[in-house]
Amino acid sequence: MATTIAQQLAITPLSTPDTFQSTHLPQTMGNTAPIAYGGCALGLAVNAATHTVPNSHSLYSLTGHYLGPTLPDRPLTITITRPRSTRSFSTRSVTLSQLQPNGTNRTCLVLLADFHAPEQHSRVMFEYSEGPSMRWPAVEACVGSRMAFEQCGFAEGVYARYGVLFALGERFFDTRHPVGSALVRNGYGVAGRTGGGLVSLGTATASASATATASATETTETETERKQTTDSTELITTQRSAQWARVRPAHAGELTDAGTQMGALAFYMDGCLSFLPLSHAGLGLEAAAACSSLDFAMRVFVREFDFGRWYLKEMGTVRGGGGRTFSEGRLFDGEGVLVAHMSQQCIMRGWGEGEMERL
Repeated sequence: MATTIAQQLAITPLSTPDTFQSTHLPQTMGNTAPIAYGGCALGLAVNAATHTVPNSHSLYSLTGHYLGPTLPDRPLTITITRPRSTRSFSTRSVTLSQLQPNGTNRTCLVLLADFHAPEQHSRVMFEYSEGPSMRWPAVEACVGSRMAFEQCGFAEGVYARYGVLFALGERFFDTRHPVGSALVRNGYGVAGRTGGGLVSLGTATASASATATASATETTETETERKQTTDSTELITTQRSAQWARVRPAHAGELTDAGTQMGALAFYMDGCLSFLPLSHAGLGLEAAAACSSLDFAMRVFVREFDFGRWYLKEMGTVRGGGGRTFSEGRLFDGEGVLVAHMSQQCIMRGWGEGEMERL
């Protein structure tokens, strides 16, 4: 079993060119179903693809689909083709597959990864960045997972269950949580309520009206920010969650190349988005019969990335309907500059009549 993020992303070349196998088995996280965390497959794909491009080319775009769950008791095979290899761009098509218990080979993930060579400095026209949507506390003012659960008043058993469901992330990453974050006050889905049926939480029009009303209210900036992060009755699309993270210092030195750094980034950015609407609606992980990522689009805006440093991930959900949700995660450096963006559509399927009672 991999005990560090670098080990989890390790790949072994096979005899066929541009074909690799995961050195370690994928692991579970953040899902009550017995399936591996999707970030394991995504991180492996990014690491393998990066090893097939020139060192001068850096990842800037990653788009694809999860075609089926991966099992945590067997390795993954990574197959790469090279649709484009030019001086400026390298494009890699990546397929991850896994041998099933019945002997068939199942495709679990397909993606396109695009890499870009550096542009001449004199030809770069713009350099700008949007900042976080809220003024989150600095990492020094935030607390670790256990302390965050204690400050929210959760019983010890709630944190213990979180520690089981999210053990992989706790093992790989050092995290700090703003206590007002919606995910924290919901215990990352561990403390949320269960329930079925349609959850209707308003529209963008209602959100705009609520914002206008709030602007007309005479409150200080600090009071407004506190209301935005602690009012559990606010519209689901106006809520935000945030988390500071870095690879645990004892393991950061193992990320020795762009493949493992970008793989660790993809692994991390995949986290929480599938169940984020549940948490922002005050629901627990068991409230959905199926809750998994369907597609993903990750954009990287920097050439140099070091996950040994602290980064802030801000998350929100944009749309839900038709059995799917659409959510986003944005990663900022310590100066508030946008480093990466991940968006996903996810399946969100409720329980049928009588199914909840069988849990």
